[in-house]
Amino acid sequence: MVPYMVSEDDLKSSNITSDCFCKAHAEALIKIVSKMDFENMTTEEQYKLVIDMMDEHSTLHAEYIHNLSVLTETMCKRSVSSSSSISVKGPQKGDVALARYGSMYRVKLTIGNSSKYFTVDTGAENSFISKSYSRELEDMDLILPNNYIESAEYQDAHGKTVMHKRVMLNNVKIGDFTLNNVIFAIANNDSAGFLLGKDILNAFQSCNINNATYTLELIRKIDTK
Repeated sequence: MVPYMVSEDDLKSSNITSDCFCKAHAEALIKIVSKMDFENMTTEEQYKLVIDMMDEHSTLHAEYIHNLSVLTETMCKRSVSSSSSISVKGPQKGDVALARYGSMYRVKLTIGNSSKYFTVDTGAENSFISKSYSRELEDMDLILPNNYIESAEYQDAHGKTVMHKRVMLNNVKIGDFTLNNVIFAIANNDSAGFLLGKDILNAFQSCNINNATYTLELIRKIDTK
């Protein structure tokens, strides 16, 4: 029963090993099958269940994909999620001003005492800064040699896998929130920099773009420690 497959390139670009993905896939299936009494079904009922799970528009398939997505996020992520955990300090919730940039939005991030506008991309796994900006931050001693971590491969918009340097930074501010342990990939050219991706957005309990007020509404995760 294999309703969902991904390529090795897709796994690599998401920093997920194929072994871990297979384990997450099995766990996701078990969650579904354990509720269905699969062993006591007739062969015809089992066949219908498999067909239904393979239908990308079925409720069962949506449940499976949800389980798989959650499990791969918690079990398999090796870049930002495993090497660091972004901590968020500040109010329980807050609104951050957005600036229209064509069909996209931009939001101001402040690193130390340096502020830049980043394009908000909810489809991007990771956040980027430009190569020239990384040099600016070095000149201001906001990036030190020990801020550099292991480089990683990312897939560009054309599907090509490219190696990028990475830095882990503290005291990154967005609105009234301060983030620590934030990993930025460094773009190899300046045209591809200044991208705020899901890694930062997912550090919050929830985020919402309000198109009426041009604000990014953020709610901080409750600290249970």
